[in-house]
Amino acid sequence: MKWMLTLLTIFSISCTSNKGPGSTGPDLNPTEFFAGNLFASGYLKNRSGEVIRTFNADIVGIIKGDDFILKEDFTFNDGEKQFREWTFSKQKDGSYSAEANDVTGKGKAIIYDNYMDLDYVLRINHKGDEIDIPIKDKIVLTAPNILIAESKMTKYGLDVGTIHLVMIKK
Repeated sequence: MKWMLTLLTIFSISCTSNKGPGSTGPDLNPTEFFAGNLFASGYLKNRSGEVIRTFNADIVGIIKGDDFILKEDFTFNDGEKQFREWTFSKQKDGSYSAEANDVTGKGKAIIYDNYMDLDYVLRINHKGDEIDIPIKDKIVLTAPNILIAESKMTKYGLDVGTIHLVMIKK
């Protein structure tokens, strides 16, 4: 009976933690991590799980108090180049609003421990048509200079693809 009480106590303590799901590494402070030069590399998978594109990106982070700007220059394996400029503004509740040149409306980023959730709607050109794709980024700081991200893309509630990337602070 004592072992059962001990097990229940351990289980209840572990269930009441305030840590986020990514709380296994150093805390993510975005104005520290994103300051300066970064490099990202990743790939895009379609809904069947097939890798359909790869990319690299040079990123410059500019810090303005609690806010920050990310200037991202992407080069894809097929030669296409894209530029995205994010502006992250800290809100009173500690979250960040996120805006970019190809994002519809404002996204929202929530940071806790070493983990960041970023939800936004990306406007992309698909076969000549502009379409809006909701994206949910799950970003984890795994070392002081490395972020790993998985981005789920959906349309009408259906999975349409996934982006995986690693971002390294230079």
